[in-house]
Amino acid sequence: VDPSLHGSSMAESLYPQRHLQVCQAPHHPSLEQMCIARAVGVVGTITLDSRLRYRGEAYLHGVGEAIAALSAVVPNGVVVFLPSYALLSSLLSSLHASGRFAAIQRERQVFVEERGEVGSRVIASYRSAAVAGQALLLAVMR
Repeated sequence: VDPSLHGSSMAESLYPQRHLQVCQAPHHPSLEQMCIARAVGVVGTITLDSRLRYRGEAYLHGVGEAIAALSAVVPNGVVVFLPSYALLSSLLSSLHASGRFAAIQRERQVFVEERGEVGSRVIASYRSAAVAGQALLLAVMR
């Protein structure tokens, strides 16, 4: 984790003292720009559990908070994987209704995966944008 994040209450709540696993992201040119491969488990008092029975407004709000917080401190690319297109659609509706989508979009280019061949082009566009600057990809992990 970037040492400049320590001391930040938001960073401390998102990155509690525990082992973090890192991976080389294909859109980052060097080891100095590695990504964090760890899901945020809790935001405030909201457990981010994507199982169907937990997917209420509080969950969507928590995911939106986590995205906003991570977007503020992670350089270049942020990728958020969701388990279904239905949940992706619900999250987008929540982000738009709360104004978070517009706020995030002011700071980084936002890409939303679509089904089919268009989805591959969206992901390629995200990769290019993440190399050049700040980008966010909302996608479905199958």
